[in-house]
Amino acid sequence: MAFKLDAKIPAGALAEKWSNHKAAIKVVSPANKRKLDIIIVGTGLGGASAAASLGELGYNVKIFCIQDSPRRAHSIAAQGGINAAKNYQNDNDSVYRLFYDTIKGGDYRAREANVYRLAEVSNSIIDQCVAQGVPFAREYGGLLANRSFGGAQVSRTFYARGQTGQQLLLGAYAALNRQIAAGTVKSYPRHEMLELVMVDGKARGIITRNLVTGEIERFDRKLSQLIEYYGRYGHVSPQVIDQVYDGGMPRGDGDLPEPQDVIVHGNAGLVVRARTVNQQRLLRLSERNDLLFAVGPAGSGKTYTAIALAVRALRNREVKRIILTRPAVEAGEKLGFLPGDMKEKLDPYLQPLYDALNDMIPPARLQKFMEEGTIQIAPLAYMRGRTLDNAFVILDEAQNTTLPQIKMFLTRMGRNAKFIVTGDVTQIDLPRRSDSGLTRAIGILRGVKGIGVVEFDRRDIVRHELVKHIVEAFDRHGESEAPPVRTDRKS
Repeated sequence: MAFKLDAKIPAGALAEKWSNHKAAIKVVSPANKRKLDIIIVGTGLGGASAAASLGELGYNVKIFCIQDSPRRAHSIAAQGGINAAKNYQNDNDSVYRLFYDTIKGGDYRAREANVYRLAEVSNSIIDQCVAQGVPFAREYGGLLANRSFGGAQVSRTFYARGQTGQQLLLGAYAALNRQIAAGTVKSYPRHEMLELVMVDGKARGIITRNLVTGEIERFDRKLSQLIEYYGRYGHVSPQVIDQVYDGGMPRGDGDLPEPQDVIVHGNAGLVVRARTVNQQRLLRLSERNDLLFAVGPAGSGKTYTAIALAVRALRNREVKRIILTRPAVEAGEKLGFLPGDMKEKLDPYLQPLYDALNDMIPPARLQKFMEEGTIQIAPLAYMRGRTLDNAFVILDEAQNTTLPQIKMFLTRMGRNAKFIVTGDVTQIDLPRRSDSGLTRAIGILRGVKGIGVVEFDRRDIVRHELVKHIVEAFDRHGESEAPPVRTDRKS
């Protein structure tokens, strides 16, 4: 997959890009800042100043330096001074003029938007340096002294005689040390960065080498999460460790869930949330895809999470109805004749769907929804010929559908519809395993825009701990006796 370079520059007019972005950007509550870890690699003028500022704001900051001390940085060579458009000399300096001179001095190779932002904050940079104790030269009246430097036609260069770069570093280093002493910043000298840890396309940590011991270390929030979890609940299970190191967030029985993980609030105070890594991935992908495939072992929460997403969409009035369907295929046993009307005959096949709905919707309201047709539960055969508009549709146990059946189902998608297909390819109840259309459909549709695929595994199992071991044992047995089911075969 080709890597796309994205500078994350806001849209809009040059002079308004960053101002508008700053006005609209989301902010972090002071109470949540202590929950966030920020890693800064490099302790030069920029890194040390950023670490000191972020630490003072209340974040947990880890700063890495390849040298013995953050004071050693190339900024020490900048002895001439530092520019800012304060216009102390009243010689018609401005943010735009500083921007233009900087672009021109860089042979027009710099990103204009970023240089403009630098010019905008240049005055604040000088103020910050003064606050950090940088001894800039001053005029007799007390104002900071300016001079023309580098061919500029205005006086905008602030200087500390012949030691500007060194004094800037000392000021930033002093501010950094205050935050290290306060415990908001932790310094790691003599560490070389080796790799960037990426999770779902986002930077989540770094791999470093300790240049003193030679040890390879991983720095991210995982360890601190486990320590926090143990301090709160007094234990750390293997499931919690697996979940944390696979990108999930540990949760305890008495812990309040993170808002972004909560899917829907159910009956009797039940909070339905995305508890595992892939449940969270299904939650995220559902926000930007209209068709999702969720495949994986029993007990991983595929169907339950999908139904929770459907209930949430109905409550938020994103859809007008929920349609749940599954093929009426017996799991190795013949049920024989069943008494009653059509609904009563089909209820044994659809009971898992009822169980999930009963957790999330009050019984009286669920009954009303069923009577009104707001929630419909029907076998797959009843989908033929329908056009499903404004609906959240879930096909469960899709491993027991043939390719023509799943094609028929997928082509029922109408306007403002969202489809989720769930299944477990290890539990195919068709006469022949090769008849299953689920894996073939995933192979055909994988990569189509608007279609997402989430592959659950045994680490997502949220039932009894023994279920995970049972699945592992049967997987090992199946691998030794049967050929694997391919997911890339085309029809």
